[in-house]
Amino acid sequence: MAKIGDPLGCGTACTTGLPLRFSLCWGVENLENSIVRRLSTDEGGLASIGDDSDYGFNLIGQLNGAVDFRRPGTLSSLASRIRSEVEKDPRVQRATVRVIAGMDSLTVYIDGTSASGPFSLVLAVGDMTITRLNQGIQGNLT
Repeated sequence: MAKIGDPLGCGTACTTGLPLRFSLCWGVENLENSIVRRLSTDEGGLASIGDDSDYGFNLIGQLNGAVDFRRPGTLSSLASRIRSEVEKDPRVQRATVRVIAGMDSLTVYIDGTSASGPFSLVLAVGDMTITRLNQGIQGNLT
């Protein structure tokens, strides 16, 4: 459990499925949830509500678009774009990203450093969802 004043903050965790469940989360879990939201929001998606017009990079949209992941340089370019988006979060000091493409999915490995120390996040990106594969695991997974 995080302490009051945790540098990674407190937020709402939402579990999909029925019934929908909402709970509070702190620390690294809160940061990771924020990163998943950032990577599942269309670029500029918050501008319509008067918020950050530079927020978001929708990974699901990359799968549903015309991106050919077999082309040389495509995955490294995507990893760079993800890293840039993750590092926009002021709680993230630095991040490294690796992307592996499947037939109709992506696996994204994010290792980063926050004000509270290192974190690792592994995401499975499908044509409709982004799923955290390593929930609760900390440390370098690469």
